[in-house]
Amino acid sequence: MSTKNNNPKGIILILVAMFIISIQDAIMKYIYSNVSLYEVYLIRTLVGFLIIVLFLKITNRPIIITTHYPFLTSCRVILFFFGFSSFYISLTVMPLATATALFFVSPFLITIFAKFFLKEQIGTRKMAGCNNWLYWSLRYTRP
Repeated sequence: MSTKNNNPKGIILILVAMFIISIQDAIMKYIYSNVSLYEVYLIRTLVGFLIIVLFLKITNRPIIITTHYPFLTSCRVILFFFGFSSFYISLTVMPLATATALFFVSPFLITIFAKFFLKEQIGTRKMAGCNNWLYWSLRYTRP
């Protein structure tokens, strides 16, 4: 089975996703003063659920709700909830650009955590790239 390399389509989809996420963050910053964070979460979850169900129905894929790893899935849901709650709350106390730039430090943290928790081997090039990423993120935000 061969797969076609479709880099331009992938790049376009990534750019569209980044645009949508940026719009979502700006809307969240705008409406947070009038609406509860958890009301927005509920609406965001329902809209996401509807989009996923529609996608699965249109592509004739099965909707599978079970998991082979219920404990890990529960941990992931809890961490996701607190992570995005923290990010959205940060949007109310700092400028959108600063909160987003600090969010971009996450690749550095993920690499460090992978080294200690997953025992991943991190090469010199990857660590240099992460250090470069961290430097420019911190330089941009000027904490």
